[in-house]
Parts: sequence; structure tokens; C-alpha cells
Amino acid sequence: MIVKQMRASMELFLHELGLPKNVKGYRYLLCAAELAAEGVPIGPAMLSEVGERNGSRYHFVRKSLQCAMERILKTDAGRRYLGECDGQDLYFFLTQLFLKAYAHGAPQ
Repeated sequence: MIVKQMRASMELFLHELGLPKNVKGYRYLLCAAELAAEGVPIGPAMLSEVGERNGSRYHFVRKSLQCAMERILKTDAGRRYLGECDGQDLYFFLTQLFLKAYAHGAPQ
């Protein structure tokens, strides 16, 4: 249940941040959010698992997520919600993104 809720929250939040669904990192972000909801720690092992689940290699997943992060941080909404992320630390960005997506989608 929590995994589906996290995925739905993440989809809504990514839409609000202006990240199109056709960006390769979009699918990886959703998969990583599901893994985080399952309790997988954010880090290299998570990115390896994302790669395995999507038939990709770790380095391609990391590069795609880095590109998605840079794209998000260029938007007004991305800077508003994730301004504390400097664009250098992918794992810090993912942590903040997941926390804010969950809070954003939580029932009021």
C-alpha cells in the first residue's frame, strides 16, 4: 500500500516540478521511490537495483537520474521545493525529493 502511495505522490510531484514522462530518468525516479518506500537505503545499491529492475546498468541509471535532477533544479518549482540541493550530490537530492514528494501527496 505504501509503495503505491509513494509512486502516486511521486508522479504528482514530478508533474508539478515540470519533469516530462518521456525523460529517461523519470521512470528511474519512480522505481527508486518505490524502493525507498520498501525500505531500501538511498545509495549505490539502490541505483543498482533500479538498473536491474529496468534492464539497465548502474552508470546509465546514475547518469539519467543526474540529468533529471539538473532538469528539475532548472525549473522555478524545482528551485522552490528543492533549492537546498546544490545539484552535486545525487543521493541528497533523492532523499529530499522523496521526502517532499511524500509530504506533498500526504492527505491533509
